[in-house]
Amino acid sequence: MLNLKGPFLENPDSNKNISVVHIDDDSLVLSLFSRKFRKTLIPYLGTTSPEFYFQNIQEMSKAGRSLVCISDLDMPELQGSEVLKRVYEMAPHAFLIIFSGNPEERERVWSQLNDAGANIQTFCKSKMNMLIGHLVDLENCTTQNQE
Repeated sequence: MLNLKGPFLENPDSNKNISVVHIDDDSLVLSLFSRKFRKTLIPYLGTTSPEFYFQNIQEMSKAGRSLVCISDLDMPELQGSEVLKRVYEMAPHAFLIIFSGNPEERERVWSQLNDAGANIQTFCKSKMNMLIGHLVDLENCTTQNQE
């Protein structure tokens, strides 16, 4: 289960505006996520480009979207720890998800950002379906709240 806190719980109606933004250097992972999200009402944007990722986070944050930001940690252009720190600075109310197969690095980055007050959780890459399921459950709960 996703351990959401902050604006996700303070204002459940804001959850109807959830968007998922995902950066990974593995286009196959992005494609799998994209296919899964097509079956939901949650807008999903997956990219390998850090510039595109940050631009969309900034635009969605300004538009009042509730952001779920997913980042791999091991990428050639930019390390995921730097990506997540920058996202936290740009959109401190975003829900951050570390999605990586490196358990030591996941825990190190989680610890740093959690200590800074970020709303952050980790998932190993073998748990992709579980992560998507939790996000879909969140979307289903917010849809029911709107009725």
